This record gives sequence, C-alpha cells and structure tokens, in this order.
Amino acid sequence: HPSSCRVFCAEVQAGPHPRTVSSKNMQGGNHMQGYLLKRNKEHRKANLLGVKYKRRWVEVTADTLVYAKSQQELLTGKIQVFAIHDMLWVRAEADTKFLVKFKERTLTFKVETGGSTERDKWINALQDSKQQHGEGSGSDHGANDKIEHLRKV
Repeated sequence: HPSSCRVFCAEVQAGPHPRTVSSKNMQGGNHMQGYLLKRNKEHRKANLLGVKYKRRWVEVTADTLVYAKSQQELLTGKIQVFAIHDMLWVRAEADTKFLVKFKERTLTFKVETGGSTERDKWINALQDSKQQHGEGSGSDHGANDKIEHLRKV
C-alpha cells in the first residue's frame, strides 16, 4: 500500500531469506535494504547466552537509516530511526562487519552473505547518503519531517 511506504519502498521476492536490494532514486541517491546482523546493544550480557547478533531488516535512504525485526514490522511495529545528517562516520571492520557512528550511539552490523563486497555496498550507500546532505541538498526540515513520521507509525 503506497501510503504505508517509507521514504523508499521495493518489493523483495527472494524466498524465505530476502537478499539485499540496492536502487537509485530520482535524485540519484543510493538506497539499500535487506537483512543484516545487528550487534545486540547489550552484547556483553548476550555473550553469556551466546546471542551476540540479531537479524534485522535495514533500510538506508538519502535521509535515514532504519531497522526493525522484519520488513513487515518496519511498516507496522517498533522501529529504530537514525537521521543520516547525524551520522558521524561509517567504517569497515573485519571481513563482514561495519560500524556506523551517530551522536547518540554506535551501531555494529554484519552482512550475512557476500563478504567484504556486500559490506562495502552498505558502507558506500551510507557514505553517499551522508555526502548528499553535505552538498547542500536543501534544509534538513524534509528529513526531520520524514523521521518524525517514521517514529509515529
């Protein structure tokens, strides 16, 4: 349903484990969505239980990095939204891992398949989105409105 779509929507039909989808929007921004493994923010406690990473549906757009337990939950449930203009840096770590630093938090992700090539696609999408914000793509009011909408859904 178009009104329930986020900043960027795409149908992913790849069996039980959707693969990463990348696309270009009309403004030329690099957008990605797909499942990544996200490090549990209480990973020290999780080590005792053996659960360090949780599988999350992640979307990177020109304005936001959003994640939820599943693609469906992104539309209907509890989501985490981070503004790209608040991203301080993104960097590779190990073959499949990358870190994304925001003012309030550092997120650690791992790709499930594709190794460093897939990891680099995610890093490039985040860097491209950040660079778009640095090139005077207009005020942040549009991004802030989208983020507030996503938080209310």
